[in-house]
Amino acid sequence: MLTEPDIHANAKFWLDVADAIVKFIALLVGAAWALMNYLRGRTYKRKLELGITGKLFRRNGKLYLSIVCRLKNVGLAVYPIKQEGSACQIFAFMGFKPEHVRTYPVFTDHGWIEPGEQIEHPLMVRIAVDESKLVGLQIKLIILSGDIEWNSSCIIEFPDPDQPGAGK
Repeated sequence: MLTEPDIHANAKFWLDVADAIVKFIALLVGAAWALMNYLRGRTYKRKLELGITGKLFRRNGKLYLSIVCRLKNVGLAVYPIKQEGSACQIFAFMGFKPEHVRTYPVFTDHGWIEPGEQIEHPLMVRIAVDESKLVGLQIKLIILSGDIEWNSSCIIEFPDPDQPGAGK
C-alpha cells in the first residue's frame, strides 16, 4: 500500500516555524513588560512614609504640645529602625531664628517595620519658652534605616493672644 506524499508538508513546516517565532516574541514582550513594571513600580522600591502632627494647648497656665509620629512601610521589604539617630526634634521660632527646644527618641518599642505595617508614637511635651517671643514651633521627625535617612516636619503656629478668637 502506497501513500501519497503530502503536498502541504512544506507549508505546515513553515507555519509551525512562524507559530514558534510569534510565541517566542510574545514571551519576550511579556517578560520585558513585567520587568519594566517591576523596575518602575514604586511598590517594589524601598519606601517609608513618615507623618507628624502636633497640637499646641495650654493647661493650668503652662504650654503643652501633643505630637503623633507615624511611620508606614508602603514597600515590600522589612526595614530595620535604627534607634541611634532616629528622633523627634522640636524647634521654637523666637523671631527669625529657630531655637532647638528638645529631642525625643521615637519608635523605641520597634526594631523593624513589616511591609504594609503602620506604627505610631505619641508624645506629650511641655514647652518651656518665653511665650512673649514665641511665633511657632517646628517638629521634625527623622528615621534611620540602614544607611537611608527619611525626614518629615510640620509647623505649629502659636496663636497671638491679642487677636480676637485666640484662646488663652
